[in-house]
Amino acid sequence: MQESLKLGALTNGAFDISVQPLWKLYEAQFWSEQGQLHTLDQRAHDLAHSLVDYRKIEMDGRRISFATPGMAITLNGIAQGFVTDRVSDLLRLEGFETALIDLGEMRALGHHPNGRAWRLGVKDPAHPGQISRTLEVADMALAVSGGYGTLFEPSGRHHHIFDPASGLSAQRLMDAAVLAKRATHADGLATALCV
Repeated sequence: MQESLKLGALTNGAFDISVQPLWKLYEAQFWSEQGQLHTLDQRAHDLAHSLVDYRKIEMDGRRISFATPGMAITLNGIAQGFVTDRVSDLLRLEGFETALIDLGEMRALGHHPNGRAWRLGVKDPAHPGQISRTLEVADMALAVSGGYGTLFEPSGRHHHIFDPASGLSAQRLMDAAVLAKRATHADGLATALCV
């Protein structure tokens, strides 16, 4: 939670864990068929302006609360990176000097056993079965975010990476890949860059 709020401030709100009400709206619209598509953009905009704002999340010790009733959070944009870091840190504490951890985000400990950097392929967002680029990584983490990860409908216009300012699915980039020392930071920053 603390890292999420720090990333929210660092990205001026592009990374915002309080987008969960938008997820619920899109889920109802596309998967539960309870909504009406012709009003989706306006409803998403209204929700973004009333219930989405990481600065309205209050943390006091082990207690988390919201300044506005109806707010909710999702750790979807940071949890895989966090878990990847936890596993990586545990392996390092157990004496592992070389490992590649892939739990949705990747983190390389040291170099590949043959001494070279780890070679990591990044999926081509336009051709899902292909690799668009390869990165060489040692003692770094890689996170890739893209709307293609969870689509609400086949056109790709409506997906799970929400722009907290508009409430709409982010459309600026097809994907963003971030290398960082920690997978937690790479994960959150990749999401923010998509926005």
